[in-house]
Amino acid sequence: MNALSGGGNLTGRRDQVQWGNDVWIAVGKMGGPDVFRSANGKDWSHVDVSGASGINNERVYALASNGTGTWWFAQQNRIYQSTNDGSSWSLLHTLLDSSNADPGDIRVLAYTNSTLFAGVNGGKCFTAAAQDLTDWSTETTISNHGGACFQLDTRVAAAGGRVIAVGGSLKSILDINGKTITVVSNGVDFSSTSHGTLSAISTDGSGTWCVCCFTGDMFFSTDNGVNFSASEQNMGGKDMLDVAPNVYLPL
Repeated sequence: MNALSGGGNLTGRRDQVQWGNDVWIAVGKMGGPDVFRSANGKDWSHVDVSGASGINNERVYALASNGTGTWWFAQQNRIYQSTNDGSSWSLLHTLLDSSNADPGDIRVLAYTNSTLFAGVNGGKCFTAAAQDLTDWSTETTISNHGGACFQLDTRVAAAGGRVIAVGGSLKSILDINGKTITVVSNGVDFSSTSHGTLSAISTDGSGTWCVCCFTGDMFFSTDNGVNFSASEQNMGGKDMLDVAPNVYLPL
């Protein structure tokens, strides 16, 4: 971040930085609490969200956009929404499981097929249709991927109603439509080819998916994430921690 206006805390880690509708939003350590916004990726302003219901100083890991001006971030089991490209935020929904209890911390948000997806650290997932984001599905639980499932937003990608989560050496595929979640595969081996720990996934929204790994391994799928083939391997002997597409939302 080059320049900052409006105060806020820049000393902590930004866990998510995303772009949509010509706006950048960054979230992470909540010292203010802190959300940052930029129209050019260089000059940033602090958005004070301390007045939003329930906000505290816990980290924010999950961030998503519909690509047309609406954004969401999650803190613990609460989902906050902005309908003006991140300029102001309010509490949208507090997520509860089928026992009417707190399911845990939301670590993943994704938007596809006019559906908002929330992944809770530990493997529980929930969805809601865009026309009513206060009405959520009951939980669907998938493999925890050795503790990596829904740990970070970068380990989940979504497009065309499909959500793919990777972590450890496993992959899970879900198809989502409103409050309906269909588990296509649950914690299956990612590839028969040797690779490092799966660290991130992205997609171009046209059936191509890319996964990167620790130890510099990269894989591609051209059949909507069903099968992945090895591409670059052990690039520079360095871990690859993230991968992102150059495409417009929504996917």
